[in-house]
Amino acid sequence: MSKCETCGRSGQRNPATKINPEDNTRDLITTRHAASILGYTMERVNSLIRKGKLPSYKLGDRGRIFLNRSDIISYAEMKKDIIIN
Repeated sequence: MSKCETCGRSGQRNPATKINPEDNTRDLITTRHAASILGYTMERVNSLIRKGKLPSYKLGDRGRIFLNRSDIISYAEMKKDIIIN
């Protein structure tokens, strides 16, 4: 098993990339909003993040996970069975 680069613990690493809050975060959305757009549950969105199918970003000291809106739209278009509201 690999070790976490941040804390050094063994186990599965969170695939989210840590970003600086001062960066342009206008197009970042929460996992809840992404789930709403895709018509998925939050658990399914989190599973897709863990599997590396949806790129995600950690923001701030609390490490909240966000996704880029354009990545969600691209994923929905790739799946073609998802109707975007």
